[in-house]
Amino acid sequence: MRLAKEMEIKEMKYYSKDWYKEMQLYSFLNFPDTKEEWDETIKYFESNGKDYIKNLKKDLEFFKNDLLKFLPESFHSYINDGTLNTAYPSEKLRNMINNWKDEYDQQMEDLNKEYRSKYNASKDLLPLSIVKLNEISLHDSNVKSIENLSIDTFVINLDCAGGFNDFTEIKLTFKGVKEISMPEDIKGGFWLYDEVYPAKSGYELHVLFDIPFIEFKIVAEDIIVEGKSDN
Repeated sequence: MRLAKEMEIKEMKYYSKDWYKEMQLYSFLNFPDTKEEWDETIKYFESNGKDYIKNLKKDLEFFKNDLLKFLPESFHSYINDGTLNTAYPSEKLRNMINNWKDEYDQQMEDLNKEYRSKYNASKDLLPLSIVKLNEISLHDSNVKSIENLSIDTFVINLDCAGGFNDFTEIKLTFKGVKEISMPEDIKGGFWLYDEVYPAKSGYELHVLFDIPFIEFKIVAEDIIVEGKSDN
């Protein structure tokens, strides 16, 4: 296997924390199609003793910093005065939202294509084991435990019951570990997205986890993947 000439990647370049935060805004900016549906939703909440608008205000406050960071300045007055999501959107605001979503969709398509293109171009530089792992979706798999078996062997045990693959459990044993960056303990966390790059003597795997919401990185020579299923 040829040695990779790629420089070390310090953090996730594509599926990063900021990328994920911006993606959440796409779902946040969803509204009923008609004013009638909006009014019916308010009445439904009221019939169950709940305040729909109050809930929306809480959501807006929760996302406010990210909304101001990622949305164009034309949205800021709606964010700051609280009308972005607490009133049925005007035609002007709805058009602004639809235009932003169209641009976002294109950006995401371009980003996915760029990462996939770079991955395919460097795949021959990667150990076959990490290439095979990359063919398995670990999205939403839960970290049951982690183990440091030795100075250069690290294990992640995953519960895949709520994930997007055919396994119930997967054990990842990283061999020849050179570096681990783990700002917080990932036990109990959920595997969201990952990126993999060639390294001088193996690969770099970057993973975005949720709960804790961190970017994890490991540089190693090889990996052993062991899966269990009910079948």
